[in-house]
Amino acid sequence: MHPFTIAKGDFPAELNIPIPFSLVSNDVSNDKLVVMPGYWFMYNMYALARNADKYASRDKRIDKSLTIEYDYLAPDSVNEMMDALQLFKQLTATAWATKEQKKQSAKRTAEKR
Repeated sequence: MHPFTIAKGDFPAELNIPIPFSLVSNDVSNDKLVVMPGYWFMYNMYALARNADKYASRDKRIDKSLTIEYDYLAPDSVNEMMDALQLFKQLTATAWATKEQKKQSAKRTAEKR
């Protein structure tokens, strides 16, 4: 499960957002999803800390032999952050290569003229 927030919950399908702590909004006028990575770290760190404490205080189990991690920087969340960094690297490289390819194509077209 990825920790992300949906700005308005009227999405037509299930979402698999591999970038944790993101704000996801549905831009209906442009027919696209907008993902703002790291929204909670940038704009609401207090809520992350508060929720970790809140969840821990609500744990009313008698037998606490099973450890439940409430911290927003739990190992699974940090692993998802590391995976997201790799995704950003791949997407950045793809965007750069596409831009360079367009530059080369435009240069070749200009040379032919």
